[in-house]
Amino acid sequence: MSNDQVVTGKQAAIAVARTDLPRCARDVLTWRRTGKLPDDALLHQVAAAWAGIGDDDLQQAEGLVVALALESAAVANAKAITGAQFDVIAKMKGAHDPTHSNATTAARLVLVDGEKAAQVCKHYQLSPQALSNAVRRYRDAHGAIIAAYCGVGNEPAC
Repeated sequence: MSNDQVVTGKQAAIAVARTDLPRCARDVLTWRRTGKLPDDALLHQVAAAWAGIGDDDLQQAEGLVVALALESAAVANAKAITGAQFDVIAKMKGAHDPTHSNATTAARLVLVDGEKAAQVCKHYQLSPQALSNAVRRYRDAHGAIIAAYCGVGNEPAC
């Protein structure tokens, strides 16, 4: 099998797995717990897309699904912002006191404390667009820092 065929097969398997990654992950867990993989398991389709790449297509598919699920969890976790992380980003953005503006305070309430955006807008008399912009700036900065230090999407997460 040529290198191009391997790459194409792997890309096809990734595409199939991503159509319903939670289902594929459940298939892997079921298989590991019971030693049996149901005939209607999506993992079979992932393996079929990867057919001929390795010695055992089903094991290759299992490994792929595990890697994709871990990556998905790492990226999801990277989106969570702690209070300390928010304060560092605020200081980097020039806010010596992270509570110096309504937009910064409101963004902190949404990103760190999980408050509902509509309630925060009303309380701080901010437009939804102003809050959305502030939240996006902090989320983007956080994502850039995580990607730079942890390599999310490229390397194992930290």
